[in-house]
Amino acid sequence: MLDIKLIRENPEFVRENLERRGKPEKIRQLDELIDLDLKWRRKLTNLNEMRRERNKISMEISEMKKKGVEVPRKLLEKSRNLSKEIEKEERELKKLEERIKFLLMSLPNLIHESVPYGESEEDNVPIRYWGKPRVYEEELEQFLAMTNGEVEPEVIGFKPKVHTDLLLELDVADIERAGKASGSRFYYLKNELVLLDMALMRF
Repeated sequence: MLDIKLIRENPEFVRENLERRGKPEKIRQLDELIDLDLKWRRKLTNLNEMRRERNKISMEISEMKKKGVEVPRKLLEKSRNLSKEIEKEERELKKLEERIKFLLMSLPNLIHESVPYGESEEDNVPIRYWGKPRVYEEELEQFLAMTNGEVEPEVIGFKPKVHTDLLLELDVADIERAGKASGSRFYYLKNELVLLDMALMRF
């Protein structure tokens, strides 16, 4: 979670860092947070002033009672009204605190200055490799450009098929009809795969 003190002291630094993530909603959350934090601090100052005023009046009332002096009705009313105002301010302050905490927890950590800017994971830059990286032949040129030719890969002459492609090729699943019934990422088993599934359940 980001430190609110950092946001107060360096809002532009935090904003620029978040912009590098390419998520506009996080910038909007930061702007809301800065605005609410300013309101919170103003309300807290106002609340503390009201508390001091109430304490001062309470001491005056206490001194009058000790001396046997009748406390003016206006002073008692002022004390009661102040207490109501203080309770109201405390409730509003608590709501602000809850929203501020939520926004702070929603914001991601800062990115290290060495992290390159990118719009997707394809823009990631490898720092180092463990062992010999395996690269598909069709992606070799991109890999060599990304590593400046400094890393020698093991070239793989084929690319494994995605399981959904295999299901369609073997004609053991119906993705289209299942998609209409239940949405994407779902399929009906059919033919030999149904028999295999039943055999495994009975095993």
